[in-house]
Amino acid sequence: MMFRTLVASGKIVGFWEYDPDSGTVQTVVFDTESSVDDQVADEARELGVFVREELDHGKSYSLDTDDSLRGRIARLRGRFAVVS
Repeated sequence: MMFRTLVASGKIVGFWEYDPDSGTVQTVVFDTESSVDDQVADEARELGVFVREELDHGKSYSLDTDDSLRGRIARLRGRFAVVS
């Protein structure tokens, strides 16, 4: 699977990816139920800080690149409305 999944209450509710340019996690949520959106937004902010400050990159595997991350974000934006 190309995109990283968001799981809430045992269900896949969307996708996320780290944006190396903004240093934030971008999310896409399928069902815009406000409680899920709020929870995802809060967790995405925390995850973005962790990835940026502790890992210093958002790569999925050793051969992944920032350009690959940018490509995945562009595909997310092209197929779905990116929430955060």
